[in-house]
Amino acid sequence: MCLQTLYSLLPGGYTSQRQDRRREYENYRAEQRERARLLQASRKVRNFHKENELAKKEKLEAKKRRARKRAVDEAKAKHRREWEMRQKAKELEKRNKNKSTERRA
Repeated sequence: MCLQTLYSLLPGGYTSQRQDRRREYENYRAEQRERARLLQASRKVRNFHKENELAKKEKLEAKKRRARKRAVDEAKAKHRREWEMRQKAKELEKRNKNKSTERRA
């Protein structure tokens, strides 16, 4: 008789040892899967928070950019209005000067 047959005849022999090892291995694999799942979940959460922070920063930068653009546009518009007012004043002055010279003549 071979050794394997002898072990199988004993109560809790070879086959139960194999089953125990198999069970241990399956438990080990289940733990590994659970650990991997938890790790992946924590990575997802971390990535979500990172993306959230990044989105907030981008939103804030866009807001600042718009504010700067608005300020520049308002300054340009103000400058343009002032320039137009000066041009109108020059025009009126010229007209008045022409009218006064016409009256003299």
